[in-house]
Amino acid sequence: MNDRRLRAWLRWSHLTLGLSLLVYLFTDLRLDETVTNLFRLLVVPVLGVTGLWMWSQLSTARFSDRDD
Repeated sequence: MNDRRLRAWLRWSHLTLGLSLLVYLFTDLRLDETVTNLFRLLVVPVLGVTGLWMWSQLSTARFSDRDD
């Protein structure tokens, strides 16, 4: 998987999970304990990892461009 495809996949998964988090927060889904645990244990950590991954790709790309 090349860098462009990986970044697009990360971006879309981050956006999709972020939108699902908004739906969770503004609907009655937060009252269901199973859904709350799903978001607490899966969605929020994956959002953090994808966000950090995209950010680290950008910062490493900046450093590699300076060497040229």
